[in-house]
Amino acid sequence: MDPQFGTAVAPSSNGVQPSPTVASSSTANANQSRPTEIQLEFADQYAELAARLVSPSLEPIQLLAGYTSCEFADFQLQFNHADGQQSHYSLHALVVSRAPLLLQLLRGLMSSQPRPPMPILPLSSPDTAVTAGALSLLLAALYSPDVLTHVDSINAPDFLATAVYFGLTRFADLAYQFCEESVRKAKTADEIAGWVAYIDRDGVTPQHQQASGSNGDSRASTPLQGMMNGGLPMPGSPASPAAARGGNLNGVAGGGGGPPPASYEGRLLAVLLDRILRLPSETGAFVSSSPTTTTAGPAAQAQLVEVLKPLPFDIFKRVIEDSRFEVPSDMDRFNFAKKVVAARKQHHLSTATSSPPGTPRSNTSGGGLAEFEEAVVMQFGSAGSSAVTVLRKPRKPTLWKVSNAM
Repeated sequence: MDPQFGTAVAPSSNGVQPSPTVASSSTANANQSRPTEIQLEFADQYAELAARLVSPSLEPIQLLAGYTSCEFADFQLQFNHADGQQSHYSLHALVVSRAPLLLQLLRGLMSSQPRPPMPILPLSSPDTAVTAGALSLLLAALYSPDVLTHVDSINAPDFLATAVYFGLTRFADLAYQFCEESVRKAKTADEIAGWVAYIDRDGVTPQHQQASGSNGDSRASTPLQGMMNGGLPMPGSPASPAAARGGNLNGVAGGGGGPPPASYEGRLLAVLLDRILRLPSETGAFVSSSPTTTTAGPAAQAQLVEVLKPLPFDIFKRVIEDSRFEVPSDMDRFNFAKKVVAARKQHHLSTATSSPPGTPRSNTSGGGLAEFEEAVVMQFGSAGSSAVTVLRKPRKPTLWKVSNAM
């Protein structure tokens, strides 16, 4: 028997070693099926072990108990949040290495020499949505999937941002479903403004850095910046983020050669745009009233103005100019847009006067009264066609005349 290959070898003749006898196909198939038979033999034991590890009961032998009581932990995670808060966790590398980011960093941490008794892994994120509560929930979910039942519409935005930071696509997909459902139900100005603030928040993890651990500046890749550069398709188009929902968000969608799918924030922005575009038809803001019927037109229009008033200029422009924003005529659209522009001017003025000195103004949110002014233009084309366009231009600086008179 050849000790290296395990094949039968005949005795040598006249010092010449004969060729080894290769096992028949039936014997080879039998050897190949042996691991499968072993797996089936111990399948019940594997199932029992898995059931005990993920059991919600907090007995000492369960993994979740090891997380809550810090038993047998082999490293510490020290996380610095964007708000200055610091979180400390005693964790088990074998369990939390399911997160791609932690797997990558723990390999280097555990191989360092000399290795301390309790290595410390420092992490930080500039993302304001990666909160201490969301981080605790995510780490607990790595120990027991039953913890995922605590994800709801309230904590889903923070949980989504935290899952994206650690590269946990399955957790992020779960949280995104709650977020998308909430966006599709948003109606009030506060609800929509809250989602705009979430989508365009500081420190969003770029799509290509989800599992790289890089904390570089990500403002250039936010969804609203992409919209300003013409990079965000409208919802419903073939290239819209909604069309890429089935792709792998950590790699190339569908294995094709096209661009990777949009980030979760980009997909939420597409859903939010679609939601705003549907508000006129849902609220009846532009339905004409008759002597026999009363409608909520004026009140609904006032509510619609409140929704559009604080929006970033790029979203406001996209909504007003979109044909799916149902307005009876271009003249009605023009008059309504002028009303919103006047309200936005007052809003920016009040915001500027109430903000502390030195407060920066984001260009994506309209730039503020001091930098830009907005205007509505009615464009007329051939055959009587017309279109409403919203423009923004830098405000002319105030010139002062200096007098030499004493």
